[in-house]
Amino acid sequence: MSFTALLCALITTGFAFMVYEIVFLRELLVTLGGTVYASSATLAAVMLGLFVGSQVFGWLCTKVKNTVLLLVFMEAGLLILAFFSVPLLRFLGSCDSWGLRYVLSIIVILLPSALVGGEIPVAVQFLGSFVDQKKIGFYTGLVYGADTLGALLGALAVPFILLPFLGAYKTSLAAGIANGLTALILIPLARTPKKNIVFLVCLLLAESFLTASPLSRRIDHESALLPYPQKKLYKAIFLNKLIGSPYQRIHVVGAHLKPGGLNKISDTNLVLDGSYQSGTLKTYLYKELILLALLSHESPENVLLIGCGDGDLLSSVLTDPRVKHVDHVEIDAHVIESVKQYMPDVCSVNGQLVWEDPRVHLTIGDGRHFLKNTGKKYDLIYTDLPHVNHETASVFYSKEFFQLAHDKLAAHGIFMTHAYSNDRHFFAGELTSSMIVLKTLKEIFDDKTLFFWKNRMPMNQKIELFPAPAFMGHKGTLSLAKEDVAFRLKQLSPAPALMNEELFFLWMAHSQPPDYADRFPVSTDDKPCILYPYAWKYLETSEGMPD
Repeated sequence: MSFTALLCALITTGFAFMVYEIVFLRELLVTLGGTVYASSATLAAVMLGLFVGSQVFGWLCTKVKNTVLLLVFMEAGLLILAFFSVPLLRFLGSCDSWGLRYVLSIIVILLPSALVGGEIPVAVQFLGSFVDQKKIGFYTGLVYGADTLGALLGALAVPFILLPFLGAYKTSLAAGIANGLTALILIPLARTPKKNIVFLVCLLLAESFLTASPLSRRIDHESALLPYPQKKLYKAIFLNKLIGSPYQRIHVVGAHLKPGGLNKISDTNLVLDGSYQSGTLKTYLYKELILLALLSHESPENVLLIGCGDGDLLSSVLTDPRVKHVDHVEIDAHVIESVKQYMPDVCSVNGQLVWEDPRVHLTIGDGRHFLKNTGKKYDLIYTDLPHVNHETASVFYSKEFFQLAHDKLAAHGIFMTHAYSNDRHFFAGELTSSMIVLKTLKEIFDDKTLFFWKNRMPMNQKIELFPAPAFMGHKGTLSLAKEDVAFRLKQLSPAPALMNEELFFLWMAHSQPPDYADRFPVSTDDKPCILYPYAWKYLETSEGMPD
């Protein structure tokens, strides 16, 4: 009976810790800004915690008489940490120093990891008190197997059940409840005073109440704002929604902006994994960038958009009557549904949602897989993805992907993308990431590569410009006759808010790729240099800086 109870307890605690580990990794994607960095910090903290915990509690369990009671208190400690871990990791995301965020994140994860690291030594010590010593290896294997089985169940539960329905914070609270249940299973074996039982039950009830109450949702939403840099512009928040998704943390934030000429203006933003994607204020700065490609093509009938889940760029495409067919591929349906519900003006043209236009054919799936398997040829392919240093996006900035896009273009087809580099999350400046993308694109399109960046435009021009660098590669020859471009602009309905003939040719006049891009590396699937911009940061200051 004692051994069966111990195995059940190890299954539940193994389940809980795997849930914590996945949630921590997900949170560090926002705090540290990339899968490589988040994975290294999480695994370093977990491995160090397991080592420290196994040594400390391995020694401690030889000094105490009631090892089961020690295990009960360890589970209670994990239950308590579940209250604070996720909000604390998010709070660290507001720290300006990336290195400090990295170190402090490891310390936060180290605490629960150390408690988990001590579970197996304490459990094995307890086993020694009632099993045949000749079979201790067999029973130890069962103990380890039970813990691993629980971890397996946790790994499967998080993406398919817990995160989509509960969100990150409530998922961590659910793991805390699992730790509380572990302690309750062990209490009959511990012969502990009633006051300890009452304390544990109170903790478990408190965590269960918090999980079920609106308070946990409020904590989840408020703490999710902490790493978000744009919050400094907010005067008052009137909309704060977190949407569960297995791919990313979707956050819709509506706020009245602070005084300074904008005190009566409100803005609603779509935020993915802590990074701004689009908003209802001045959307033309972002969505009209694609017009550089559309207006350069003689007849862009077939268009492919990969990403673009907010529908903003798609709305610009649909203003061109020459476009006959649009394939839109977005991996996360929750992004589209969120924008439809909370930001319909962003994804509408003439009062109609873009996905209701008969020219648009939406596919929910992986864009690279779609492009690889489609038999179509496109006049324009545009990718709109998270910032370039995010690992899930890095495969769309590799030489292999650019070659795939080139092969799927029609005779005079155009490929275009832009490259956000979230400086707040990364050591390297925007220039480093942009130059890696540009050098990689030139490997495929050679001299038919264009580079658009506001820093290269004449500074005396009092115009608003798209803030992120953009890149274009084309087959054949661009159609840039002034009268043709002017005629195409007049056909756009509704007319663009920003783009005009003068601005179009100003962009084109300053789109020649700089020579210094050639000294940067090429990013490939096997060696994604784009993920490690800091390694190439020195090239920005060597051999002279560009203007």
